[in-house]
Order: sequence, then structure tokens, then C-alpha cells
Amino acid sequence: MNAHRAAILICLLLSLGLFADALLPSRTLLPAGFLYQRQPWASEHPNLAGDPAQQYDLLYQFYPWALFFRESMLSGQLPLWDPHTYLGTPFWANPQTAVLFPGTWLHLAVPPETSFTLLFMLKAALALTGMFLWLRRRGLPPPASLLGAAVFALSTHTLVSLAFPYSSVSVLFPWALLALDRLLERCHAGPSWGPWAALALACALLVSAGQPQSALAAFLALALFGLLRLLRPPPHWPSAASPSWRHRLRTALLAASAACAGALLCAVQWLPALDYKAEGLVGEGPRIISSGLPYLPGNLLNFLVPDLFGSPLRGDFWGFPGYHDAAFYSSLTALLLAPFAFLRPRSPQGPLFAALLAALSLGIMLGLAPLENLLDLPGLDLIRRNKMAFLAVFALAMMAGQGCHHLTGGKPPRAADRGASSWKLLAAWGVVLLLALWAALLYFQAERLHFSGQTLLEGAPWMALAVMAAGLATLFLAPYRWRGWLLAGLVCGELFLMGYAKNPRGSAPALYPPLPRLRQQLQGELPRLYSTRHTLLAPNSSMVYGLQDVRGYDVMTPRNLFRFMQAIDPSLGDEWTALQALDRNAMHPQRRMTLAFDRALASSWGPALEGYLKSESYWSVTAASITRPHLFNRLNVEWLWTRDGEAPAGYQPVEESGPVRLYRNPLAQPARLFFKWRHADGPQQALQRLQSLQDAETALIESGSDDLAVPAQGQAATDAPPSWDLLERSNQRRLYRVSTPAPALFVEFERHSPGWLVKTDGEERPALRVDSLFRGVLLPPGRHRVEFSYRPASFSRGAILSLLALLLVLGAALAAPSRKALAGVRKSR
Repeated sequence: MNAHRAAILICLLLSLGLFADALLPSRTLLPAGFLYQRQPWASEHPNLAGDPAQQYDLLYQFYPWALFFRESMLSGQLPLWDPHTYLGTPFWANPQTAVLFPGTWLHLAVPPETSFTLLFMLKAALALTGMFLWLRRRGLPPPASLLGAAVFALSTHTLVSLAFPYSSVSVLFPWALLALDRLLERCHAGPSWGPWAALALACALLVSAGQPQSALAAFLALALFGLLRLLRPPPHWPSAASPSWRHRLRTALLAASAACAGALLCAVQWLPALDYKAEGLVGEGPRIISSGLPYLPGNLLNFLVPDLFGSPLRGDFWGFPGYHDAAFYSSLTALLLAPFAFLRPRSPQGPLFAALLAALSLGIMLGLAPLENLLDLPGLDLIRRNKMAFLAVFALAMMAGQGCHHLTGGKPPRAADRGASSWKLLAAWGVVLLLALWAALLYFQAERLHFSGQTLLEGAPWMALAVMAAGLATLFLAPYRWRGWLLAGLVCGELFLMGYAKNPRGSAPALYPPLPRLRQQLQGELPRLYSTRHTLLAPNSSMVYGLQDVRGYDVMTPRNLFRFMQAIDPSLGDEWTALQALDRNAMHPQRRMTLAFDRALASSWGPALEGYLKSESYWSVTAASITRPHLFNRLNVEWLWTRDGEAPAGYQPVEESGPVRLYRNPLAQPARLFFKWRHADGPQQALQRLQSLQDAETALIESGSDDLAVPAQGQAATDAPPSWDLLERSNQRRLYRVSTPAPALFVEFERHSPGWLVKTDGEERPALRVDSLFRGVLLPPGRHRVEFSYRPASFSRGAILSLLALLLVLGAALAAPSRKALAGVRKSR
């Protein structure tokens, strides 16, 4: 087995070893123990152990989504609409669900408690092998390439991000670079439709990965690399000596067309996603906030000291905005080797691209002008600063691999070169001593300020320093031919040991166990519930237990629902008051957040911050108190958890014990007929009128005046009392039989969203937005069959575009000449 294959095997074994134990029947990478810090799991299953956890998004967001995706697809339905959260919300259109990403389809083969482990393994393998092959293509030998691959794939940032769609973009980034580099090279050599199709597929995977902001950051880096390659072609490329500008422009257009074709492959999701974004809160706020607060320089000290500001596993984390956004450690040895990448800057694998990528990513993360002004460009304004972190880690991995090659590659230095070698090693000693001194000072400072909570003799910082010292000894004492392999082994071992526990294992039987007592209380086909405590039956749990929750847990929170709940509780989502109240001089876990907040406040965006931060914490729409009961009653919530005495009139207590009690509203209905309605011109006016409206028998229609006209008589009138019956129900379709003796407004109390259509007696009618939130239709007197169905036009248009792009990419792949044909072309030349 040659060195290249041996290194690839090591990459695969590392990715397998990181998570293999989670494949045991009783284990899972999902942090199930986090459930038992909340009710009702803690009371109904007190014997199930609680495991420490940090990636609770994996438990409260991605697992319920995976389960819903699995159940919908296996039942033969596309998961276009989720009826369980936010009173109903688009599912397919939510980019974070990543329904087109191949890794998501693992959930169809095996249950999510196992499929997530396989997905983590796949991501780690893609990151390790992709980075290894990328560095090999840059001309690095297997040991240096393996070291760079470990720095990128086993860094703390990469490993703790595996639970998020963001990581799907980062692990695919080296593969996209490989495809782009091959396309640019083949454009000089001749036929290039095969590499064109490969680049289009790589771009499609980036877009479908579930994190549009990260995909845009990746495309920005790809454009930077392509520009450098066209301006400075490598010497080994054909016609690299003097390519014409016309040829370079043609090559750039070909690469850009591949990226566009890749994006069009995913149009079936991102076109609906644009509609979904338009009705969500994710795009609101000044750019400095919507793109993420700038990092503080102190956040980047985690490159030197692992977990400088603590760890969620110990419960002492100090950071902003989250642990995976502050976990940057990628080995001190990598920092030692990175400067030596510049020893031969004119070599074919020179560090120019890595240096520019590091400057670009770190500059945007720190909010440095003019780099941060890139975020004002169309499309790039969606990029969040924290989504640039993987590019900084990637750049460090490239420079570390190149530095390792420059120090250990080639033949042993001759006697005449010993002077040069000596100064190199002396420089290495200086770098090591400075880093060690800096790390020690930072560590003692962190200890003094109680940032980390560790003792001086424990923790990863000392392992990092020890491994770096061992790396230095390797450069001095080890046989020359083995130095590269020994350095790679040290880095792989260090990062493997540090990263193994970053994704803690949970107990598979403890993962969302049955709740018989809860289910016995919450009766009905799709019981609608609400809790004024986010610690009780966490949002998105409704997707697992077959409930319907007014709340949810997603950055794509619908604007109309949040405004409605904010009218019920004006303090909902108010982070401004909380941040203003924090003591700037005291030491507390939110200190780093207040520093970043004050820095942003002093910027030109300062005046716009107050309005945004008063609705910034909006994800779960959990109102702490019901200050307008008449407005809350419009939600027709049947089951309510709240404090004793806070339930609106008409709610009857079901559970008498405990500070938080369960109430039931026996009059709550999933639908209703209204015989009085008023017009509201736009959502703001509708909400203002609702806040003052006390008449429970009057509905507000937010629509044009023409929509208020009752349609012509459809069927024979009836003298029977008004009534409705639900005949059929699925996630994306409801069929009702409605009888009314007079013109009426039939309202279904689920959230209205673009894409919902209604048919009355087979005739398509516009679905009206009622009470600023629900969907309804005007009916003439008589008996009617009313069908609500979710068929967004953007999905249909996107499907057509995706199909055309797929045919184009397949045609390009089939038109690509075989290797034998290419060999004949080269031979003839």
C-alpha cells in the first residue's frame, strides 16, 4: 500500500473512530439527556438518566425535522407543510430542513437515532478525504496533506458544528474547490464538459446543504480562488505561459455557468424559500445585526487555548453568540507550522490563496472596514459573520500543511544549507516560545477571572502545549524521512482526543420516550396546545408526539405569528431591556455579549438597534404572560400550560398540582363560521384593530375590498343551523362539509401562508387572511364542500427549473469524452 492510499485509509479510520461507539443499540449522538432537564419528561420518566449536552438544537430542531421528513416520505407525501409548529408552517421551503441534501435521505433508510451517527461519520469522512485530496492536488506529499486534513476536519469548530447544516457546507467546500480547479485546468487542456458537470453538482450540494449564508460564503471563496487561478495559472497547466484574456474570460464564464446550473438544480427548494423568507423575521434588522454581531478579538484567542472561555459540558461556557461560534482550536502545532508556508511563496502550492482567504474571513468576522462592506453587496447581505469561520480554519489548515511540507519535505538539507536550516529552526523556537508565553498568560488571566473554571493542572491547554513541544522535538530529533508522518500523527492524535467528546453520546431509549400521561390528558386527533413556559414541553416536541403547538423553534419564525403573540405580550422577544440592565463592570457570563452589543451600539447602526433588539429573541414565540386575553382567545388553543391564575376566562383546570398548571378550553374549535366581518387594509391595521376589538363574533379580513364580496349562490339554501364537519385531513389538505343559512366567513384556525388554495364546491377561490393570522373563505348560503390545499406556485416553478437543469447537467456529463478519448487527443497533440 503506497503512502497516498495509507493516508486516505487513516482519514476513513479517524472518521469511523470518532463516532463508532454511538452505533451501539443503546447509544446515540443525539443529546437525549437534555430532555430530562425539562418537563414533562423529568416527571414521567424519572429513572432515565440525563446526559450532559451542548448541541440541543440537534434534539429540539433537527431530530423532529428528520422524523417528520421520514414519516412523510415513507407515507408517500412530499413534506411541503408542517402542521405541528407555529400553527402550521412551510417545511420544504425552510432551507435548514435540507430536504434535497443526500445526507438527509439517510433518515429514510434507518431511524434518526442511528442515521445522525451515520451522517456525522459521513461528514467527517468527507472533510478529511476532501481536504487531503485538495492538498495533494496542490502538490503536497501525503504526510503534509494528512496533517492539513486533520487540522481542518478535526478542529474543534468543525466537530462541534457537525450537528448543524452549516457543517454540510464546510465539509463539501474542499470538494467544490477540487471540481473548480479541475475545470479551470481542463479548460486549458481541451474538452471540459465532464468537469463542468462535476462543478455544477458540487455547487448544487452546497446550495442544498441547508445553510444559504454559508453557501454564499463558500461561493465567495470559490470566486476568489478562480480569480487567482486565472490571473496566475500554475506552470504545469497547458498554455499557462501566456493564456489570452479572451480565453480567460471564456473560462470564467464557463465556471460561472456551472455554478448557476448547480443553483438551478436546487430551484425546487430555494424558490419556495424566497417566499418563506419574505414572510419571516429572519431578514429584519440592521445589517450589522442581521449578518451577526462582529466578533471580539478575544473570541479568536480560542485558536491558542482550547475552551478558553469554558465548555457547555462543564456548564461554565462564556461566549458569544454560541459555543460552536467560539470553538476555533485547530492545534497549536498548526499555528507553529503556518508561518513556514511562506518560506517559498513562489512555489506552485504557494500560500497566496490561503493568506487572502484568512484575511477575508477574519476581517469580516471582526467587522473590519472595508472588508465588512462586502456584506452590502446584493446576495452577500445574507451572510452572517459567524458563517465565515470555517474559511479561517480552512486557510489555517492549508498553511499548516504547506509549512509542514516546507520543513519536512524533499531531501535532508546539505551541509551548505545547514545555516539556513538553523535559522528556520531558531525562528520556530521563537514562535513556540511566544505562543507558549501568550497561551500561559491568557490561561492564568482566564483562571483569575473565572472564565474557564478549570484547575491549573487539568484541561486541554496543557495537552496542546505538550503536543506542540513534541512537534518541535520531532523537527530537531526525529529521522528526516519520518518527520512529516510524526507531525501528522501528533496533530491527528491531539485533535482526535480533544474532539471525541465534543459531540456527547446520549441514551437511545431516553430519546423522546412515550408520554402516556400527557397523551391521556391531551385528547383529540391533533390537539392544539400552548405554554407560557418554554421549559415545559419544548417547542418542536409537538412534531414527535403528534400535537399542534402555537410555538416552534426556528430562525424562520413567521412575522405575522410573532406580531400577533407580541400583541398578546408586549415584552415578548425584548433583548434590549435585558442587555441594558446588565452591569458592564461586573463579571458575568453575558459580559462578552454586552461588549459586542456596546461596540455595535457605537457604530452607525446604533439608532436602529433598539427597535430590532426589542423583537430579537423571537424564535419560540413563548409569551410569558397573557395580557390581552380576548386576543389570545382568537388562537382557539385547547390546552394551555401557565401559572395558576393566569389562564383566560373559560379555561378549566385539568391538573391541580405544581406551580405550572394545565388548563383546557372546552369551546376551542379548529374551525368556525363567522357572520360578521370587517375589512383591514394591511397587516399593521389588522393587528391594531384586533387589539382593540372586543367582539368575539366579528372577524377581520386582511385583503383587498373586492375580496369582501360574497360569491353567488352555489347550492340550495338551507334552514338548518350553521354547522361544519371535517371529512378528510392530511398535512397539506383538509376537506370540510359546511352548511350555513346566511352568507358566512368560514375560517380554519391554522396559519395562513402563500401557497394555500381553497375550493368551494369544486370552484377555486382566493384564500383570505383572517384576523391577521388564519385562512378563510367567504361562502354564500347553502351546503358546501370546502377544500383547503397547500400547493405553492413557487414549488411548481422551481421543479420545472430543477428538471431543466438536471437534463442540462446529465447531458454535459454524457457528452464528456472518456479517458481513452482524452488520451488520444493529447497524444495527437
